[in-house]
Amino acid sequence: MPSPPQPLPYIPKAHEIPFIIERLSAEYKASREAVVRDVTPDIATFDNVIRPLVETSHQVSGEIAVISCLGYAAPDKATRDAVHESMAKWSAMLGTVFSTAGLYQLVKAVSARDKPLDSESKLLVKNMVLDYETSGHGLLSKEKIDEYNKRRDEIDGLRRTFNENLRTDEDGLWLTEEELSGLKEGQIERLAKGTELPNIGKRFVPFRKSEYRTLMRNAENPAVRRAAYLANAQKLAQNVAVFDKVVQLRDINARMLGYKSHAAFRLSTRMAGTTKWVDQFLSSVRLGLGSLAKRDLERLHAKKQTHVASHSSEHFFPWDFFYHTRLCEEDINVQEDRISEYFPLEHTVKTMLKLFTDRLGLVFVPIPKEELIDHVWHEDVDVFGVWDGDALDQSPFVGFLYTDLLWREGKYRGNQNVNLQLGFEKPDGTRMYPATTLMCAFTRSSTAGCALLKHSEVVTMFHELGHGIHDLVSRTKYSRFHSYNGTRDFGEAPSMFLENFCWVKDELREMSCHYSKLGPEYLAQWRQANPDAPDPPEKIPDEMVDSLVASRSLNQGWWTGDQLAVALFDMAVHNPESHEHLLQLDTAKLYNDLLEETAGLVNPDPTSRGHPHVHFGHLLHGYDAGYYSYLWGFVFGADMFETAFAPDTKTREVWERYRRTILEPGGSQDELNLVERFLGRPVSPEALFRRLRAAAK
Repeated sequence: MPSPPQPLPYIPKAHEIPFIIERLSAEYKASREAVVRDVTPDIATFDNVIRPLVETSHQVSGEIAVISCLGYAAPDKATRDAVHESMAKWSAMLGTVFSTAGLYQLVKAVSARDKPLDSESKLLVKNMVLDYETSGHGLLSKEKIDEYNKRRDEIDGLRRTFNENLRTDEDGLWLTEEELSGLKEGQIERLAKGTELPNIGKRFVPFRKSEYRTLMRNAENPAVRRAAYLANAQKLAQNVAVFDKVVQLRDINARMLGYKSHAAFRLSTRMAGTTKWVDQFLSSVRLGLGSLAKRDLERLHAKKQTHVASHSSEHFFPWDFFYHTRLCEEDINVQEDRISEYFPLEHTVKTMLKLFTDRLGLVFVPIPKEELIDHVWHEDVDVFGVWDGDALDQSPFVGFLYTDLLWREGKYRGNQNVNLQLGFEKPDGTRMYPATTLMCAFTRSSTAGCALLKHSEVVTMFHELGHGIHDLVSRTKYSRFHSYNGTRDFGEAPSMFLENFCWVKDELREMSCHYSKLGPEYLAQWRQANPDAPDPPEKIPDEMVDSLVASRSLNQGWWTGDQLAVALFDMAVHNPESHEHLLQLDTAKLYNDLLEETAGLVNPDPTSRGHPHVHFGHLLHGYDAGYYSYLWGFVFGADMFETAFAPDTKTREVWERYRRTILEPGGSQDELNLVERFLGRPVSPEALFRRLRAAAK
């Protein structure tokens, strides 16, 4: 077995992080100061200005990425606190560097020269000029630039606070066994028991996605569901003021630079280009959606009326949604718990990776645990060396894939892909290989003794793995363009594309394996829980997977309406009529109004709708004026899948073309052109609308 050509990233301890940041900051500043000291605009070239700046950025990128990752995943508070404080200092240092007029003048001088450069280097220079100009250079005075950067530092601090509040939120409900009626024994057993008054004999349901959803899908008493819904809506109240302050500060800074709004500022460097384009796209989605969300809710309401023989069935409330969705699923033989038995976590990960071995020729070699000391942040983390091709002794190395899939105290509650090392070309022509992390927060255990994934979690994991594969196979000259580090509104396309494979019968059967087949101890557990039943088959039965695939259209209109509401809200707060209008805006009311308008679920008491817009971090962490990317990514993904893969999901030549055309270039080329080259025509939203129309039948 060959050894990887580069070591695994080192994971620093809490006490080391401040000193690492101090060292990296010194290196970063020194490289910039040397360029300003030694070069004047009249002799500025790519080699004496851009190259040294980029090389230093490359040198520090890995350690910065690792430290940033620890803010999401480190098991101890001391490390997370050290990350929080150190990254604040790092951000402040970057602000100081970008306030240096001398560097801007040199980069601008290089951009004005006609010296031939390759296309990626030209794009790099162009983007570096934009970096400085979007910090006020060429437009603002030194004092105004300092004011701009001070405000940007304040925004960064508020964003970190917002994210910390999300990560540490412990809200939930204490419920009695009677109130938990409808939940299965195993689901109840996973909940913490009360040991002190007044909660002795009760169970705690945290408002984490998995536990909250389990309660809302299964609790038979609508009063319990209502209480949980209303309490969950009110959580994280401290984030409302943080959110409002961030969007207000962003608006001030954008207007300082001469933009109409923060959205206009952000979109100037994205595929969409303008707020007008985004508004038109969202309007087309709204038109295509029509009344489909309403029809979904009417179907659920009809189910409630047949299930509940009382006056309470006259209305359909938000807390009815998940419960009656489950009943509709069961009508078409979709039983979430039974399906999950065929997707044990560890096996599902292996089969997902095998798909990329079969289709892209990637080989994932587990790195022994004894070699991971000082290279992982928790014992749950597994690491794979990734190679290109079957003959490892002759195959080029691709990078490292980390998996950290189970939730634990202190870990970020969402699901995401986190880069640990960007790929790039070194000065000697060799490569720095990427390291990337599939980071999820799945439930740690179950009655089966191993974690079982709901189908929705299988889709989620495949989505995030899509980012990871993009991260691994991207090959760019500069880390600036590696993988999804291109335009934000394309970044979701490869992941949304991969979700389609979780709805293909043959793919689901290949991924499946009943947990009882993993070992004799699991079979014994299953037999004990099902004493009168025959042993289950290894693969998910045809009738079960057929019903699951058929259920894809269930609530498709509602889901689209929900995503549309977030995208519309995002544009409303980041593209206001005026700053004064933004200051008067009630963001919680706006968000809830849009949700009711596009997704259709109406809370009968407007005073108890809460503030769900601060329950997720996207709009403060990279998707500001960019949440439309999920719907746009759905358009890209659906179009690519239906055009090239739906006829045969396993054709190696098509996968290879997808890899070379879409994934490898990262952000080094115009992504829209890449997709059109792959499709052989312009992108069309018709695939999205076709699915919506099919869902309405």
